[in-house]
Amino acid sequence: MGQFKEHYDFTNLPQFSMVPKGHQRTDGNYLRFPKIFMKLNEESVSIYNKQVEYFESVGMPKIIRTPKWGVSLRSIGWAYDSRRIGNCGFELTVTSWFSTYRLRLTANVDEKDEASKMTGREAFVIMRKEFQKDGVDLNDYTVEDGKRIKEEEIEPPMIKLGETAVPNKIYTNVHHLDFHSSYPGGLARLHPEMKPTLERIYEKRKNGGKDSELKLALDASIGFFQSRYCNLNGHGYCLANLSRDAINDNNARIRQVERELIESGRTPLLYNTDGIWYQGEPLESGRDHGKQIGMWENDHKDCTIRIKSRGCYEYIEMGKYHPVVRGTTLLDRVKSRDQWSWGDIYQIGGVLLVGMKDDGTLETRYTEEDI
Repeated sequence: MGQFKEHYDFTNLPQFSMVPKGHQRTDGNYLRFPKIFMKLNEESVSIYNKQVEYFESVGMPKIIRTPKWGVSLRSIGWAYDSRRIGNCGFELTVTSWFSTYRLRLTANVDEKDEASKMTGREAFVIMRKEFQKDGVDLNDYTVEDGKRIKEEEIEPPMIKLGETAVPNKIYTNVHHLDFHSSYPGGLARLHPEMKPTLERIYEKRKNGGKDSELKLALDASIGFFQSRYCNLNGHGYCLANLSRDAINDNNARIRQVERELIESGRTPLLYNTDGIWYQGEPLESGRDHGKQIGMWENDHKDCTIRIKSRGCYEYIEMGKYHPVVRGTTLLDRVKSRDQWSWGDIYQIGGVLLVGMKDDGTLETRYTEEDI
């Protein structure tokens, strides 16, 4: 490795300014690699590509992955790879004597609109330990046909306009109801033995520190259950049945409150996975109304809203303007969202789409496609 130290110490190059220096002690454990999270946009894509291109230019070999997608000990010390992670991100993994890290670009953001710092695998590890505290072993739920369950039995998220909603029309007297931690709430409903764990984490969600990390794990683990990387029994997707239960129960509760809205003379306008925008007087009761996990309450009231598409709308609440656009736009490059005003959702110039090329670098384009 002496020749690498002489010729290939890359950590002082500009594109590596954010990486940790030195060969961090990880004991070969992929989850212990230091993590760098960046929000998916053109700037982060440029940094990512420059790093991948550098490793390719010096002939660094690709990481050998284990059956469970960890890093083989044969690769520790001088290897990298670039791969897509789920539907919302990309990850560059590097192991070298000069820096060991994982650079993850993600479209998932937290409440501060910053890159979410919780990966699906990490969420799974945390939740597995939390369930064990209450005598629940996730190994007992594994299936061998998880991929089929994912493809055939898991419903798509309910992100759509209401049947009578008119795009671009301005609606007043509009409210939004939201289910509390709805996907985990579905698990609690269908698997009562999991309820103590899920309720304990839900109650700690606002405490900050490690407790707020638990809340992130609670949400992120549901998606990982149906991932090919979820492998407890020699098969990927091995907990897709739990994802199915969580997601499909969420959708069933959305359909239930939808019926309650319509039957009481209110009008559903827009569905956004675990909530509904609706017009009429605020609904303050119903089968699943309440403060507990998996139940709903109104979190926005007396709003004026205009819907461009299922993933793009704007509303005013208590005199304050709020734009909602799924993804990064061309307008974001020149005007921060806290400076947007009424009508700017029609000036976005396209939504950023990112793909991965065969060499591991990323390519970008902007589209008006409703994502």
